[in-house]
Amino acid sequence: DSIRDRIRTLARNLRTELLTIPGVTILERGLDRCGLVTFTVQDTAPQMIREALGRRNINVSVTKREATRIDMEERGISEILRASVHYYNTKEEVDIFCRTLRSVLE
Repeated sequence: DSIRDRIRTLARNLRTELLTIPGVTILERGLDRCGLVTFTVQDTAPQMIREALGRRNINVSVTKREATRIDMEERGISEILRASVHYYNTKEEVDIFCRTLRSVLE
């Protein structure tokens, strides 16, 4: 229970911070959310963001339409970004991620 709660708290912090970044759209649906946070950035290719963050030692993955065909086709998107938090991550790491993403998008 404590691990689940920790992951949910960190993921909620990440979602909250991401929503303050212009152009970012959080993609999850449903009420019971986990540590996987999927999002897009308006007018920016997910692969470009992944590579730019990777150069700064931050890992995200890009998920293509084939992985969630029905959902992505319904939304009209072909790729999304996925950031994952786990119990060993810190709030500071979430903040660093969001600051770095901001700087990549500027």
